[in-house]
Amino acid sequence: MLRSCTIMFFPHQQPDEAAWEQVERFVTAWNNHHNQGFESVAGLYWQLTLTQSQSAELKQLLAAVRDLRERYRVAVLTSQRDTPEPADYAAADFLEVLGVDLKEPRPLVQNASEAFVSTDPCPVCGAAGDDFDVVQTQPLVVDLSVLRQPSADGAAAPATGWDVVDGPGGRLLLSRRALDLLPTDPSAGIVIQPVIDAATGQPSDSAAQLLAELAIPQPCPAHTRVVGNPFCRRCGTAHGVVEGYIWIPQGQIGARQLVSRHPSRAALLSFAHPLHRRLLAAGLTGLQPTGLFMICRHETP
Repeated sequence: MLRSCTIMFFPHQQPDEAAWEQVERFVTAWNNHHNQGFESVAGLYWQLTLTQSQSAELKQLLAAVRDLRERYRVAVLTSQRDTPEPADYAAADFLEVLGVDLKEPRPLVQNASEAFVSTDPCPVCGAAGDDFDVVQTQPLVVDLSVLRQPSADGAAAPATGWDVVDGPGGRLLLSRRALDLLPTDPSAGIVIQPVIDAATGQPSDSAAQLLAELAIPQPCPAHTRVVGNPFCRRCGTAHGVVEGYIWIPQGQIGARQLVSRHPSRAALLSFAHPLHRRLLAAGLTGLQPTGLFMICRHETP
């Protein structure tokens, strides 16, 4: 895992104007003497991220921040993040995936405003909903011609169209070629939900939505190291910072080859590594890993 540290200075959090003046002086001096400097985010605050590979600069930065705190009472926000590297993905038990983004120039899902309803804040932790926290109330109506559009970042579509595509609310749509590669045994935990072909008004034979049978919002608290408050057991919101891997108990997963870490069972989808490897070997287009988790071999309490 590649660990990074982000330093943020917000003007409204400072105890007085003198403290913000010291921040401005420090940022200017740092940027004048280092290749990687602070950036102004939308003109609202200063931010700089360094990785553990920049250990000398990171050590210098943290020492300077401590000095600003002690001498001038400067308020600073510090966040730490571990980003998976290729070796981590190679060792993972499950890989979280996304598809290609095809939002422009016209939407893939034609009825998004009717099909998705916003949720209330979590009744357990109070977290406000994000883009994934929506309830799907009806099948998705899909313009299948969009599967042959270039991606949002300009990549040309394959001649047969994209195989794995992002939908609203973190949903995943799969081509018929991708669907035919998935195991059909119910123990695999894979749920296929039909989508409606916008051109015909009938269920599509060439694409469908992927869901998991099981959602596991909260990782194993015994093995997942979290700095700060834990994950919410109901909505899965992370209220702290994960150090290292997310772990899920084998007893919860069983023989499943697909699980979701979101209560909807339709977002944050993860394939078991052997299945993910098979999908890649088949040359599926649009499939991209965005996270991972490990399995811990013990039963949950």
